[in-house]
Amino acid sequence: MYGLKQAAHGWNQMFVRWLLDYGIINVDNDGVTFVKNVKKADVNVSKILLSIHVDASDGLAACSDEAMYKDFIAAMSKDFDLSDSGELKWFLGGKIEQDREKGIVRLSQEQYCNDVLKRFQMSDCTPVTLYVRQICTWQLQTARRWTREMRMWCAIVSSSLGLACI
Repeated sequence: MYGLKQAAHGWNQMFVRWLLDYGIINVDNDGVTFVKNVKKADVNVSKILLSIHVDASDGLAACSDEAMYKDFIAAMSKDFDLSDSGELKWFLGGKIEQDREKGIVRLSQEQYCNDVLKRFQMSDCTPVTLYVRQICTWQLQTARRWTREMRMWCAIVSSSLGLACI
């Protein structure tokens, strides 16, 4: 099945089925974000949050209870080959900074922004404000005459959409 068009879909279905059997529920109906809440005897709730990337070959697990996390990883290890990359520093092009003492998590896409600017040879560009209305008007007027520059512009906009998602 590996290498076939439907391989990622088949893998995702199998993985999601495993998560559901483990008692983890899908919270976004997209098969990306999952959560399991367990009420403890002391009335506290332990929570594990799992986010998987598209084909489930990459993901994050965060948990409020270390014992619950270890049990989850042990259960997964029985059925899947896992690798632990240690404390999370980067995920999907975003830099993650954690201050556990203060309970702060910072997300930064500075490196992604710099990579996009470099890719499109715009590292030395001067920032300007463009309003969506101007962009849409320009796109409608020129949609029939696509030039290399227009295709490049669309690639830049497409790359920028990744910034808007985090």
